[in-house]
Amino acid sequence: MDALPRFAAIGLPAMPSGRLEYAAAEMGCGRSFVEVLMAFGIRAARIAALLSTMAASAEAQDSTYRSAKAHSGQRLQLSAHFTLKRDCSASPAPEIRVITAPSNGTLSIRAGAVRSRRAGSCSNIEAPARIVFYQSNVGYTGPDQVTLEVKKADGSTEAQSIAITVEMAPTAAPGPRRPGGTDL
Repeated sequence: MDALPRFAAIGLPAMPSGRLEYAAAEMGCGRSFVEVLMAFGIRAARIAALLSTMAASAEAQDSTYRSAKAHSGQRLQLSAHFTLKRDCSASPAPEIRVITAPSNGTLSIRAGAVRSRRAGSCSNIEAPARIVFYQSNVGYTGPDQVTLEVKKADGSTEAQSIAITVEMAPTAAPGPRRPGGTDL
């Protein structure tokens, strides 16, 4: 599998196929993969996230990469994890391990239940779940990254990397003026 999609998943600049190999050759044999990434201006925190994601992917059976948008200082539900058996009965809630914590916010993982009208071939189900929330530091805007490992009751695992873009919360529009009000 080509490693390039993993770069974009954690907010690294898109690189055409072969560009890293060319850069490594241009820099000489003594350069490591990390030195090549740094030569492209990629910061140490992003490199650590990339390496952590790659390590998690090597251990896990499946990997998922996605992005999310959050508002500064506000809690956002990133995901809800549950497992159903083939007969549509609920399995115990999956275990979640944080592989890469956010550098500009916090994660919280809560136990709960989810209801869904449809999940695969199952209809109207309720199952125990683990729900993952993210909240950025107040006033922070910019990129953040989390990587989780989800381990299901059957022993299968999945690594999930989520690139988060934190924006300022929209300001509330002023309310309608009251007739005869004293607003100046």
